[in-house]
Amino acid sequence: MTNDRLNAFVIMAFDPEFEAIYSDLIRPSLEQVGYDVSRADSLMNQQNILKDIVRQIDRSDLIIAELTALNANVFYELGIAHALRKRTILLTQSVEDLPFDLRSYRVVVYSTRFDEIGKLAESIVSIAEKAKTNSIDFGNPVIDFLPTQIDTVATQSTEESIEDRQLVPQVELDEEKGLWDFVMEGENSMLKVSEVIGRMAEASQDITKRMTSRTDEILKIQSSGVAGSAARMYHLVEAAATEIASFADKIENDIPELHAAWETFSESVTGMLRTQRIRTPEDVAGAQQFREQMITLSSQLSEGLSNTRTFRDSQAQLRGISRSMNRSSRKATLALDRLISEFEQSLSYTTKVTGMLDDMLKAADDGHAA
Repeated sequence: MTNDRLNAFVIMAFDPEFEAIYSDLIRPSLEQVGYDVSRADSLMNQQNILKDIVRQIDRSDLIIAELTALNANVFYELGIAHALRKRTILLTQSVEDLPFDLRSYRVVVYSTRFDEIGKLAESIVSIAEKAKTNSIDFGNPVIDFLPTQIDTVATQSTEESIEDRQLVPQVELDEEKGLWDFVMEGENSMLKVSEVIGRMAEASQDITKRMTSRTDEILKIQSSGVAGSAARMYHLVEAAATEIASFADKIENDIPELHAAWETFSESVTGMLRTQRIRTPEDVAGAQQFREQMITLSSQLSEGLSNTRTFRDSQAQLRGISRSMNRSSRKATLALDRLISEFEQSLSYTTKVTGMLDDMLKAADDGHAA
């Protein structure tokens, strides 16, 4: 008898720090979407827990891996999920803690701040809903770098026949498109990504100039020693705090647009890499052109990441000047941390795609040589 229920398995460290994350956020979110949820401590056979974990991963439709603690067991079980080509959502409180190669996959970066923690549940619900309808792509290193293998695992479970197993289908891709169609789609969505990044860079340059100007004014007041200097300096600090808060709002407003543009871009590129092969000289030209675009985008992301880190560190140094500056600095630092996460995931993705294009071009060259 076919089991129509969806199963989700949560991989995470057994640490009191994460207990509420699981019980109050992860499990209720998945259950809301219609998944039966389990994790290793809920399995019955504690004498052979690894056997049960492997089987539970194998029969699950969705895997959630909480990687914040960088726990060795969690990474081992994540490797099993990837080898079995399971749809996997990675959770972390800081993308900078993840291995660089994993940042290009389905990562949800969350905060434990009281006013931010609810976003984790929203993200899980959104992704899990899309997983049910096959409307979202889940890549992993096995799928990406062993593309000639089948996209589902057809080994027989010990508890159900191969006919009864619910195999997890991959997101449907448009195989009617040619390589140049994907190149053009990728180029258009890449322009949108570049546009948002450029807008953020302009905002960063503007606030940097403003802060430099404010600093120069404060130094002049300090050196003048005239009456009323303290009041004038206070007003300058308050004005600077307001400007920093406004900058933080701009970044916060742009991040969702950047994320959406990147999702569109990555889905187009994924479609190309999954369905296309290089067969003609025109295909070679298209792949080489797209590779150059990826290198350009990667350079742009690297520069944006470096500049954002530098600016974030400078914002943190402003704390302690006044209460309003403390609030504005914290607000800007949080916004910049989110932007850094977006940049790091995007940079990991462009690096991965460039390597995959190199593999495609080499395979085409080897084929022609043969």
